[in-house]
Amino acid sequence: MVILNNRGYAILHGELAAIVGGKAGPRAARMFDIEGPEIDWCAMARATGVPAVRAVDTAAFVEAITRANATPGPHLIEAMVGR
Repeated sequence: MVILNNRGYAILHGELAAIVGGKAGPRAARMFDIEGPEIDWCAMARATGVPAVRAVDTAAFVEAITRANATPGPHLIEAMVGR
């Protein structure tokens, strides 16, 4: 399983902007974000017995996917991506 983590849910920001007719205020925008508290996807996976790793760049992602493909069973790779 690969999670592309940009620490946000961009479609919600677009929908909110459409509802309010432009850019929403900071309080409304926070209700449509997943920045705080930050979700620790790797910890959640490990808590269920699934090996997990966070890849912060392309080299780390390639290493993680290679290792996951070479090892039987489920794996989680949290790929950090920009917004």
